[in-house]
Amino acid sequence: MAKAAKINLEVLQGRTFSYTLRPGQSRLSYRQVTAATQAAPCVLTVPGHDIPNEWAFRISNVRGMTELNADRDYIATVLDPGSIELNDVNAAGFRPYQSGGVIAYSTPVDLSGFAGRMQVRPRVDSSDVLLDLTTENGGIVIDVSGYAVTIQIPALQTAGIDWLEGVYDIELESADGIVSALAAGSVKVLREVTR
Repeated sequence: MAKAAKINLEVLQGRTFSYTLRPGQSRLSYRQVTAATQAAPCVLTVPGHDIPNEWAFRISNVRGMTELNADRDYIATVLDPGSIELNDVNAAGFRPYQSGGVIAYSTPVDLSGFAGRMQVRPRVDSSDVLLDLTTENGGIVIDVSGYAVTIQIPALQTAGIDWLEGVYDIELESADGIVSALAAGSVKVLREVTR
């Protein structure tokens, strides 16, 4: 699994909280682009891409439609095994695609048999646990087919939060007992106005 991400979370008190992480390996996968539409949204033809839906990837070495070679992450909307839509890209004004191009993405982690846990504490060295989420209590949901780990807190639970700030980390444990850090950072609770 790749290095743990630093992600700061904001929880709105009295509202349902949901945040999805998509763990990838350090190893990258590469696939060849064979076409790109000059349309909104832009659609890439990438035969046998194997990229999961909503997965981040980068594009390089496209000739003609060089605007796609931007230094940014794109999010895949998978149309079929050979086509990826770039929903947030209006390529109608781009130069026509000529040839080439490669997509690169972190190889997804197979989450079969994994369990997750997350704690929020006032400080890293504190023994007080402000929030405890696990796969067992429904606070961590692992979607094996979507390669996704979702943190979720129902509105009734966020309404009862009586603290404003903390720190967290989220760990995944494989079926054979290997524990990996997925993400860590701060948690800020924003008070509810409409109640």
